[in-house]
Amino acid sequence: MHDVENHKETYFNDQWTCSIHQLGYDDFAIKARDLILSAPTPFAMTIGGRWGAGKTSMLRTLKESLSWEKRKGTEEEGGPLPETIPRLDRQQLKTVQTVWFNPWQYQHEPNPIIPLLHEIRAQVSLPQQLAKGSAEQVRRGFMAGIRTFPALIDDAANIMGANRFSSGKHLLQQIDKETAAEEMEQFKLPTDAQRFFKRFEEAVYLVTNPWGHSGKDNNIRLVVFIDDLDRCSDQTVFSLLERIKLYLSSRYCVFVFALDRTHVENAVARAGGYSRIEAAQYVEKLFQAKLYLPTPDQNLLKRFIVDAMNTIGFKIDIEAHSYLLSLLPPNPRTIKNFMNGLGFMKQFFGTRDPKEAVLLYWLRSYVPDVYDLLAQDPQTILLDLVAVCKDGLLAGEMGVRWFINYHLENPLLQTEGSVSSEAQKTKLDTHSAQDEHYRQLQAGVWQARALKTFKTEYISTFGMTPPALF
Repeated sequence: MHDVENHKETYFNDQWTCSIHQLGYDDFAIKARDLILSAPTPFAMTIGGRWGAGKTSMLRTLKESLSWEKRKGTEEEGGPLPETIPRLDRQQLKTVQTVWFNPWQYQHEPNPIIPLLHEIRAQVSLPQQLAKGSAEQVRRGFMAGIRTFPALIDDAANIMGANRFSSGKHLLQQIDKETAAEEMEQFKLPTDAQRFFKRFEEAVYLVTNPWGHSGKDNNIRLVVFIDDLDRCSDQTVFSLLERIKLYLSSRYCVFVFALDRTHVENAVARAGGYSRIEAAQYVEKLFQAKLYLPTPDQNLLKRFIVDAMNTIGFKIDIEAHSYLLSLLPPNPRTIKNFMNGLGFMKQFFGTRDPKEAVLLYWLRSYVPDVYDLLAQDPQTILLDLVAVCKDGLLAGEMGVRWFINYHLENPLLQTEGSVSSEAQKTKLDTHSAQDEHYRQLQAGVWQARALKTFKTEYISTFGMTPPALF
């Protein structure tokens, strides 16, 4: 048991963290928070980035920075808010409530609005700093809002329970007409759609502003953070976006989505029967601002990688191992995944130089066919591998060197979630195929850089001496 406890400190999990300053994201967070608090409501915005780039950590950090009370900040909770992100005064957040919602956990629910309403009711809380002399009045106002939510949930189940999805090709006109069409078709009584929207807005007002302050004088808003939408089924993506737009776009609400926009647009296209262009226009219509995580600061990213190497037991100098910056993509999740595997294989590698371990594990991870060949005959294949790294070969050359060259130029470096089969590609229209092409091209940029770095470092590290394989 003692050994198991010690190993906990040599591996990484995929838990979100508030330590976004490690990659230089703190200034982005400050400006994003300012936008959330100053934007005219109703307002919806996205924070985009590839899977593993840190979108969840960014949203969690924003939520923490908008909280009244400072958490203890244990490692299990993502750590404390960085000192580089100053906390706001309690008075600035007096009429701000935050809610976290992960639709991926509820994607099998027929109506995703219902669990969202449940989460709002469960997560909003009465401010602890009540105005003197009006504590009871404030409490009553807040509880009036809370007591409204069960009725709202029942109404949502009744009027939105059909799990309908729009269809057709007239998207540009459809979104503007959707509310009126829904009301005419489903909500013919005054107690249905209009009343639901009005009661929801009143409930949000009461739980965010139990003092009853004027909205003109106070920043009254419920900020709903929605994560992992791009991991949900197509229908869940479409249904949640459509119904938030129709029923929850209150003048006191701000919705902040973390998502990979391409995945969401593809889901909307498939669920709604739209072309790729129409789906992009649909998503464009729903959000008033699209933000993207910045490219990690190169010096901070280098420090991040070197610190990870030190964590798994390779004590290295940051300058002597700058090649790592080119060998790995600027994606925190991918880096941690690579380090976990490397740290485990270190147990079988002995005390060899850490660069040898990195190069061999990189080869094993991304060019497994060449690694397997090398493992069968290290001395002979080493010469062929060095020759290919040094000189390169024409694609038409036969033999083992051609095999090595082919696989070196086609390593397993595809982007997560990319289209992987011809059958899938035929389902996408021209614009989607072009988007996929650029995704592959973007992946190819660091692929080419990684291959060049690998070849250079492999020659200088191994020369003509067979490596001790894992």
